[in-house]
Amino acid sequence: MGSIEAALIGLARYITDHFGDLNWFPLYLAALDDPTLPPADFRWRGTSAATITADLRPEQLLSVQVAFDEGWHARVQGQPRPVRSDRLGQMAIEPHCSGPCVVELTWDGGAGTLVARGTALAGGLLWIVLWRKRSDWSVVSCR
Repeated sequence: MGSIEAALIGLARYITDHFGDLNWFPLYLAALDDPTLPPADFRWRGTSAATITADLRPEQLLSVQVAFDEGWHARVQGQPRPVRSDRLGQMAIEPHCSGPCVVELTWDGGAGTLVARGTALAGGLLWIVLWRKRSDWSVVSCR
């Protein structure tokens, strides 16, 4: 059924807004263990997408135990929602929901992946051009 990969964090807004507070970790653990917070269900839909369902209040955040990366994007009813890194380097999502909520997570690789793909493509094209030039240079006419 449910997964422990996502947990509701009632105090997460305080924690993420007060990174300088040295007492954030006990508050984080207390929020994870708080039985008054409703559970969240996390389901992978392939390698780059997931769905989180929960019964939320507008002031609550989702703490998702998946490493944060700029390539992650969250949507609720088609509308983008903020995704940021928490103090542990995992995702904190602001769904802004009231009641039953479905958060769709997708990963597009972010700018780093686009740069890497572009660099690989440019390198491949350069290799092809140089290989063809090398082939032209090695042709010698013997008369």
